[in-house]
Amino acid sequence: MKRILVFNNYPLDEVGEEVRRGEKPRHHLYGVDDLEAAGFAVTLAKAEGGAFWTLLQRITDALHLPLGNLAAQWKAWRARDSYDAIYAPCQTETGLLCCLRGLGLFRVPICIIVHHPPLVGRMAKLRKPLARLILSGTDACCSLSATLARELDALGHRGDTVETLPWGPDVAFYPMPEYPGEGIFSAGRTGRDWKTLGQAAMRTGVNTKIVCLDDEFAPAGDSAAVQVFKQSVAQCMTYPTLLELARKARALAIPLNVNATLLGLTSLTDALALGKPVIITKHPLCDIDVEQEGIGFALPQGDVEAWARAVQWVNDHPAEAEAMGRRARALADTRYNTSLFARRLVAIMQQITNAQGTP
Repeated sequence: MKRILVFNNYPLDEVGEEVRRGEKPRHHLYGVDDLEAAGFAVTLAKAEGGAFWTLLQRITDALHLPLGNLAAQWKAWRARDSYDAIYAPCQTETGLLCCLRGLGLFRVPICIIVHHPPLVGRMAKLRKPLARLILSGTDACCSLSATLARELDALGHRGDTVETLPWGPDVAFYPMPEYPGEGIFSAGRTGRDWKTLGQAAMRTGVNTKIVCLDDEFAPAGDSAAVQVFKQSVAQCMTYPTLLELARKARALAIPLNVNATLLGLTSLTDALALGKPVIITKHPLCDIDVEQEGIGFALPQGDVEAWARAVQWVNDHPAEAEAMGRRARALADTRYNTSLFARRLVAIMQQITNAQGTP
């Protein structure tokens, strides 16, 4: 039985418990449960360390060095003969081990999934050699975006090409959609342009529900059209509660403050599984062209007029909106789902574990 050590930026054991209780869809495990089902022995890396590692972590974080969780990686280094591969669903957690493998000092193969470009910000050029070294230590480098995959290919790594690995929903988890639905629903935590959506909703008078973090958004003016559910990080709506609100909507909105990172993918994944049309901000790292697929509208950031027109159109065309939603669910069933993601991931892990020991 091949043994895999998994690093992630959030506790997958807790997510696994939520999945088993029916509180969260399986795709948030990024295939770890499917690796176990395929016969791999999976161990989750722990971030345990004393004062020395805490201090060292603070220093590397302050210097913006993408070396990952140092204490957990040191533990993995010491137990390197206990594993046949490293799997990191989040690119940020295994930088040190990737560097060591790139230098020929670590023989355990490594697979990472890259969500965001590694070279952003004013110090990008200075970090380029380190980014190259990290990528050179990956035996399988997978990207959630084809555009990002091309950028990573230019940096170089151990394989032939960076593979685009589309991420999709656990479709069986989602409730049946309600058609034609009513109003607009939007939820999110990171990089959301609530102001544009709120202004579009008030301009049209179309009922819009927004779920966001505390103090992140307050609609300007007095409008019964916009209902805001403010959440704290510690106490937020459960996934089933969010989905119950979403399935009753006419369409789902994903307004984004576009930057160099991938944003809105989880919300788009939910929309596909729920069979709902999408109104989303255009983003260069989003592979799903909602307009080409006929499942919604991709709009410029901050263009209130464009957002208002899209919101009004969806409100005024229930039959067409339903057809968009059904096409969205068909995409989830056939091209973007956790089963297809996991099938390819299992094949990749089988490949790199069978080639274990390559210097």
